[in-house]
Amino acid sequence: MVQSFSSNNQSTLKVDCDNNSNNIDPCYVDEKILQEGLVARNLCYAIKSVDILNNVDLNLPRGQIYGLLGPSGCGKTTLLRCFIGSIIPQVGDLFIFGRRPYESELGIPGPNVGYMPQEIALHSNLTVYENLMYFGIVYQIPFGDLTKRCNDLIEKFHLEPFKSQCVRTLSGGQARRLSLLVALLNESPLIILDEPTVGVDPVLRETCWNYLAKLAELQNCTIIVSTHYIEEARKANRIGFMRKGKIIVEDEPGRLMNIHSTTSLDQVFFKLCSVRRKSTICNPRDLKIFQQRMARAGKNIALGQYPSKSWFPTEIKPSTVSASIKQWLSLWSSLTLNNIFNEFRDPLVLSLQYSVSCWTILLFYFCIGNPPTGLKLAIVNNGSSFIDMGSAFIDSINGSMFIKQSYDSFDVAMADARKAPFWGVLWIPEDFTETLMLDKSSLNTTIEKVRSGQMKISVDMGNRIVAGMGLRGLFNAFMSFMLSTMKMIGLDEKLASFPIQIAEPIYGSKISRDYNDFRRTMFPGFVIICTLTLAMAISSIGLINLRTSKTFERLLVAGVSKETMLTVHFVTRLALQIPLILFIICLQCTLIGVDYPDKIIWAIFLFIIQTAIGIVCGIVLSGLSREVVASLYAVSGIFVILTFSTGAIWPLQSISSSFRWIFYCIPGTGSIHAYRSMIYRGWNLLHPKIWPGICIDFVWMTTLTILGFKIYN
Repeated sequence: MVQSFSSNNQSTLKVDCDNNSNNIDPCYVDEKILQEGLVARNLCYAIKSVDILNNVDLNLPRGQIYGLLGPSGCGKTTLLRCFIGSIIPQVGDLFIFGRRPYESELGIPGPNVGYMPQEIALHSNLTVYENLMYFGIVYQIPFGDLTKRCNDLIEKFHLEPFKSQCVRTLSGGQARRLSLLVALLNESPLIILDEPTVGVDPVLRETCWNYLAKLAELQNCTIIVSTHYIEEARKANRIGFMRKGKIIVEDEPGRLMNIHSTTSLDQVFFKLCSVRRKSTICNPRDLKIFQQRMARAGKNIALGQYPSKSWFPTEIKPSTVSASIKQWLSLWSSLTLNNIFNEFRDPLVLSLQYSVSCWTILLFYFCIGNPPTGLKLAIVNNGSSFIDMGSAFIDSINGSMFIKQSYDSFDVAMADARKAPFWGVLWIPEDFTETLMLDKSSLNTTIEKVRSGQMKISVDMGNRIVAGMGLRGLFNAFMSFMLSTMKMIGLDEKLASFPIQIAEPIYGSKISRDYNDFRRTMFPGFVIICTLTLAMAISSIGLINLRTSKTFERLLVAGVSKETMLTVHFVTRLALQIPLILFIICLQCTLIGVDYPDKIIWAIFLFIIQTAIGIVCGIVLSGLSREVVASLYAVSGIFVILTFSTGAIWPLQSISSSFRWIFYCIPGTGSIHAYRSMIYRGWNLLHPKIWPGICIDFVWMTTLTILGFKIYN
């Protein structure tokens, strides 16, 4: 059995549909169709049972302009995205220059198609000239020809005054003109323009259509222009009226007006819309044939497929090694320079990457771990002996930490402390000096006599951290007081020391009294988490903006593979993070200090690993998030989780041993432990307590890379 697809007496595509045949493939294609520019037959596409395209037939000879007309929402953009390979129709057949779009030899997607989407789809931080040069390099246009074409197009479309302006400073009409120039730059055999004249004044519309007619005539370009400005399509060689996902008629503009006895295309469209048309339904056998044929080509098609599924191929592979190297270098250089320009011309991203991170780290240093100052301490000194040791102790109390205020009565001091913001009340009894000088080994010494001379301190325990640090300050003051007293009376200072002597440490430096132990321990973990989450945030923001601006799709249509774009993004982000890593290392050395400076090179390696994990995690987030805000919410949550669970601000040894192994498997935990061990213990990467954690981070980085490259679309 042979089923034929035909439209308007055009050439016929015949497909062998014999149910008894084991191979269901096109039997033959008419030679005339092979000579056509573009032929579509029975194209159908639906999302969740909603028909977007309904049996679309279209015929366009080579070297002609086709005007695709219809109101907004009728399916024009979806049809154009089928032509460029962004969407696979679920039923039907499509030929471009005698080949199907998913055949790599066609070069579509690739250099053989110029595409202008509805969106501006330009790099907002590049200038007009830089955008043209950027896409010209992507299209592999020779440099000499590229500069000439850029200057000619800028002059032709009156963009000379704005040549050095960034796209974000242009008006909507100027930006659309530039987007149109990008599509025309390569003079591709197929040019697809989605509403190119929206927001453009009538004079420039006329210029645009005249230039397209010239391209079609001189370069034999096949051009498809979609628009809802119906009357401007008179200059097209052929037009098709689209309504509710179906092309209701296509022909030459003049012939359509003659047939319907009207003087305008608007009236033709109104008459066609007033005719009630019979709905057509896709033949299930057509779907089965198309699915089987696409499966043979390695494409799995399912009804209701989401638009993110496409037949974008990998990059067109050059025929020679030198051409391949040239293509690779030009693509990488252009994409890398674009990323760098976007970085340093975007104040928000630049401040987020460098200023915010630097200030965050400096704030941690200046705000975390320092002793409290200005604590109000009420002191009641009842000592009355000739040698008042209580007054000597009061003088030894740190004046910067405590503001000392004297009282005569303990009850009055306590009452004022409850009214005013006092940190504590210190009471020195009358027998303090005698008790201090008392021979504790004497048989006449009683516990009541010892207690009668003990100082008492009542503190505000509402803030236990401040209370603890204040008590530590009093303890240090008392130890200094005792040492000075022993020296004053001619005794050895060591008699006032603890019976436990703190010897040389196994690793690191001795415990000090300057309150910096917490900051010294937690600073490495904090900066590693900041580095990881910052790279994650900037990576996701950049990729989401690339996708939402449709620049990503435009590059795909130009033949740049997703893998290349993401790889360049990864390498560029990693390189731009190096100055920040070096700055953090300098802060570590100058502000905090390191015990083993020779291990700093390994510390830089650890920061690079964490930056890489953050970048690939950002790729995953950009694939899962449609908006920047959603991605930033996720980054904020991840920052909190990593801060509390990796040992960044509190040791993992305090976590129950039953759950501790889970936190050791979290990305960042191994690197934090390794960083501290390198600069404070002198270990290297091969130490048995370091390399397992680094391996876990590498597993995370590999897994996130594979996942990110898979889900980002």
